[in-house]
Amino acid sequence: MVICLKEVKLLTFREEKCCQLWGDNDIGYLYSEAINGAWRILTVWHNNIFQCTSHIINKWFIAFIGVFKVINIHVVIVNVYSSCNLQEKMQMWDELKVVRLREACNSWCILGDFNSIRKEGERRGVNCGRSNKREIQGFNNFIESMKVVDMPNINRKYTWYKPNGKTKSRLDRFLTSFEWLQHWPSSKQYVLGRNISDHCALVLKSKVVDWGPKSFRFLDIWHENKDFGSFIKSKSESYIFRGNNFQMLKDKLKMLKSDLKEWNKEVFRYTKSSSLISLIEYVR
Repeated sequence: MVICLKEVKLLTFREEKCCQLWGDNDIGYLYSEAINGAWRILTVWHNNIFQCTSHIINKWFIAFIGVFKVINIHVVIVNVYSSCNLQEKMQMWDELKVVRLREACNSWCILGDFNSIRKEGERRGVNCGRSNKREIQGFNNFIESMKVVDMPNINRKYTWYKPNGKTKSRLDRFLTSFEWLQHWPSSKQYVLGRNISDHCALVLKSKVVDWGPKSFRFLDIWHENKDFGSFIKSKSESYIFRGNNFQMLKDKLKMLKSDLKEWNKEVFRYTKSSSLISLIEYVR
């Protein structure tokens, strides 16, 4: 578990505050430099769960690289608090691209307040002018170049609200790489209710249910490709087998394995061995 906070307003910063926040003394933390007496960004984790091996801190984000100890997975987690100024946003995007190219680890999770939207439907009560369209295009280009996926919201569409409730936007989000989703394929982004902040808290969860031995795993993001269903159907119909229905289904799924790996590489530009997908509904 990792906690990432933005615009933490503390006149003085002490380790005891982090321990109180977590409820334990065995924690690690990183924070940005103070601006006008207010700490901008704070990241906290438990040392039994995560080991931080290196980090990068600037005025817009904290990137920390390390290992989830229980499952021995190397990851990069970036806690973002973006400027509202477009030029500074573009500078932040460029700096993150440099980090992405430099780091050997491909399991990325970038989260926080990006102060940007991906399409006009993610903002209400504000007129979207020409500069806003330029920002939308730039933000989408950044996401594509970082090779990350914009996790869909659960519970709420918007994450930031003005007090009157008429002006609202989706400014906060989790962006995860395909490699991250390979480790946690059931990851979901939950938008919680507001309390004292004008932003909603976000939680990324991966609920693992032990159903016993299983041969297939499913990545929700693959469903977003419009050709996914037709690809599976055409491939499964091209296979010819003899035997009972259960044996033919088993043989079809086995044949689909190699075809799915190639499709995954071509569509998602992912070169590692992909997990098999549960495709019974398409193969029947």
